[in-house]
Amino acid sequence: MTLTVKLVPLASHCIDELYRFESDNAAYFEQWVPPRPIAYQSASTLLELVDQQIGEINNGTNYQMYLAYCGCELIGRFNLTNITTQKAEVGYRIGAGFTGRGYAGAGLRLLVANAKSKQLTELESYTTADNVGSQCVLTKVGFSHRDTQLAAAELNGKLVDLLRFSCHLDISGA
Repeated sequence: MTLTVKLVPLASHCIDELYRFESDNAAYFEQWVPPRPIAYQSASTLLELVDQQIGEINNGTNYQMYLAYCGCELIGRFNLTNITTQKAEVGYRIGAGFTGRGYAGAGLRLLVANAKSKQLTELESYTTADNVGSQCVLTKVGFSHRDTQLAAAELNGKLVDLLRFSCHLDISGA
């Protein structure tokens, strides 16, 4: 089965759909990552935040966000953050109903291709030690585990270890 995943740049007209996605999946996401800021809990404040992020993206700052679709259904979101001239940090979230079916890998491959087109040569991503699914996705897409930061983040009231993954991008043929 071929997965058809499309990454679409963040846009204001997607706000209602993004709000539903974040709301519907908040409890699932919070098993793996700290909760979103309070601004994500209201459609109007989320719209303000998204408009600010779009302004930053349009000004060429160090942030890119994409919504991931399978057909017409929003299945996740992918980010490039802390972008420098050669390096960026990768983040992604796949909705609870879409995990384990290859969507994260398909979206991440598209994000890596996007990073190459921006002439980036190094990507980093962090995940908790307990998030084996994310570790598998990163590894399948070509990331390697680089180090572990002990008790580096707080999640659900306890300190957790963070694993840093990175991927070198060959842009000579990009």
